[in-house]
Amino acid sequence: MIAGSRTMPDVLLELKREREGREKAELDLAARQKDFSYLFDKNPLAMWIYERKDLRFVEVNEAAVLQYGYKREEFLAMGLADMLPVRLVEELRSGHGAEAR
Repeated sequence: MIAGSRTMPDVLLELKREREGREKAELDLAARQKDFSYLFDKNPLAMWIYERKDLRFVEVNEAAVLQYGYKREEFLAMGLADMLPVRLVEELRSGHGAEAR
C-alpha cells in the first residue's frame, strides 16, 4: 500500500460522514426557516418583506392584513410606493433609506 493512500472502506466512511453532515445541516436550516416563518407569521406587529429592486411586497404577515385592511392577495399586488409617503419611497429608491445606512 502506498503511504497516504486510503482504502475503499476509509473512502466510504468519509463519504458517509459527509452525507450525514449535509443532512444535519439541511435539517438545521429547515428548522431555522420554520422558526423564522413562525415569528414572522405570528408577530403581533404588522410586517412585510419587499423586493429591494422594485419595492414590491413579497410577503406580509397576518397582523399587516388586519391592520391595513387589505386581503393578502391585494397586498402582494402592491408595494411600498402604495403604502409610504413619496419622500420615503424616493429615499429608498435612491439608496438613502434606512437599509442603506
